[in-house]
Amino acid sequence: MLRSRISTKFVPTCGKNIIPNKKSFVSLSRTLVFKNVQTRNYAIRELLMPALTPTMDKGNIKKWTAKVGDKLTPGDVFCQIETDKALNDFDATEDLYLAKILVGDGTDDVEVHRVIALVADEESEISQADSFKPKEATKKQESPKQEQAEQPKSQPKQPEAEEEYEEYEEEEEVASSAASSSLPKGAKEIQMPSLSPTMEAGNLIEWTVKEGQEVKAGDVVALVQTDKAKLDFEYPDDGYIGKILVPGGTDDVKLGTPIAILVQSPDDVAALKDYKGGEATSAPQKKIVKKRRLKQKTGSESSTPVREDVNQGSKGGRVLASPIAKKIAQEKNINLEQVTGTGPNGRIIKADVEEYKPSAKQATQTQSQPSQSTTTEPKSQKTSAPVAADVSEGNYKDIPASAMRKVIAKRLTESKRDIPHYYVTVECELDQLMKVRAQLNKAGEKRGYKLSVNDFLIKAAALSMKKVPAVNSSWRGEFIREYHNVDVSVAVSTDNGLITPIVTDAEKRGLSDISHQVKQLADKAKQGKLQSHEFQGGTFTISNLGMFGVHEFSAIINPPQACILAVGGAESKVVVNDKHDANDPSSDKYKVVTVMKVTLSSDHRVVDGAAAAQWLQEFKTHIENPLYLML
Repeated sequence: MLRSRISTKFVPTCGKNIIPNKKSFVSLSRTLVFKNVQTRNYAIRELLMPALTPTMDKGNIKKWTAKVGDKLTPGDVFCQIETDKALNDFDATEDLYLAKILVGDGTDDVEVHRVIALVADEESEISQADSFKPKEATKKQESPKQEQAEQPKSQPKQPEAEEEYEEYEEEEEVASSAASSSLPKGAKEIQMPSLSPTMEAGNLIEWTVKEGQEVKAGDVVALVQTDKAKLDFEYPDDGYIGKILVPGGTDDVKLGTPIAILVQSPDDVAALKDYKGGEATSAPQKKIVKKRRLKQKTGSESSTPVREDVNQGSKGGRVLASPIAKKIAQEKNINLEQVTGTGPNGRIIKADVEEYKPSAKQATQTQSQPSQSTTTEPKSQKTSAPVAADVSEGNYKDIPASAMRKVIAKRLTESKRDIPHYYVTVECELDQLMKVRAQLNKAGEKRGYKLSVNDFLIKAAALSMKKVPAVNSSWRGEFIREYHNVDVSVAVSTDNGLITPIVTDAEKRGLSDISHQVKQLADKAKQGKLQSHEFQGGTFTISNLGMFGVHEFSAIINPPQACILAVGGAESKVVVNDKHDANDPSSDKYKVVTVMKVTLSSDHRVVDGAAAAQWLQEFKTHIENPLYLML
């Protein structure tokens, strides 16, 4: 039997659970088949059955080569899985421990995305797996009954009549498939892959192969722009490109969309010459989907009052909704009176708001009827300023948001909303640093390096974190994780948005090495050629706007990190000369110094104010005494 070795990549997701699209397949840079347990950033994670081939729906677990308690490093094998193609090794690509095996040796027909094991980040966390009961991987959310069960026991039990559910049908758009009975035998779809954990759609920049060309497993077939960077799409199977369905230069291609057809014989290429499957992929089809919701009771059916779907709010009644549901509704400008609650007593929960789709009638009512707060406003109260009318089309232009811009908007909004930011600022003198920098750059002319002020800042920040490790930490829900290595993310502005390439182990690198790394990463970032490991997983971020004449600013924390340093520009300032000699007429009472302000934004869940102040004190000491950076 053919035997191959395929690994699945574990990608840090800032707390977001990642379950790969069942129909998507990514070869050497696919997203990981695990998800965090319970809440974000938990140490125990579910290991899911991977899709090791594009056509794989199920697999057979032949043998576990790792045992419970074993530490696995990148390249170590979890188990051997028999797919519809071959016998494959399922490898780990990060350091972790196997905490519990849920599907044993010799189990056949294990569905893709089924939980097969639990893994832990630390050896001490393995015991947590014993008390964990895995949920079905296909289950997308808790049922209202489960959510009700999580309410405090002191609450009165609701009558069973209020927990009855009914099925209803709803029309949804689904990506159409190019699969057809007209395809040659053995032909398969090449689908838009998921090349980053936050990717929902990608831009197909160009094809590196042509129709009729033979491809081998691992060959690059296309260049894809994700929400982060431009990445090579390597296809894992042998064959011939029978038909290209989505041409190069196409933007916003959804994950799982068929973009080409792979055939097994060059003779099959001609059979696809007039194949029109590509036209179907451009227009989504509509599908009737059966869903489940809480069945509303009339007064005769139940003595317990049930919230009316739409009219209760207008009658002065209180709309029952969870705090998170209210927050999401406010952000999305959704009228909660129009939302059907599926929680206890008709309570509106988070899932209700996220899945809410206003009907045409409700949308018309929302636009034509004033809100309750407006109609009940006293006549004596002054009216607010009129809303500005839309300007004419010639006075503005709409710029489509790139995939990266959408991710930035989403992540930074979550950061500002969920993380308790606070800010501490300190002023550093730069005169000694500038002198040392000039001397080193003069010596480096023959050695081919030129140091920037930012290189000194990265080194100073890294050494300061070894002194105050609380800053080099992250919030993990039930505990704080303190990192031993210092990986500094450096904010780089590109045409598509902000990206943060990482200088790994910055505390161990020399200034010239840091300078080389920053220049190399910045160039790759601007060209969109960063690999995922080069911009994911930093422990601290530096954002420098000093070159634009900015004196000082406050930056938003890049989760799951706990801190970010905002660096302002250098400026001259007159200060008292602490070395002034009153007996020396030539000694000046004042002097001019070059200063720079830096502001540390911190997550108060992780870093207390005293720790932030201590870190800034260490940072200031290193900047004002740059020779410390050489020790």
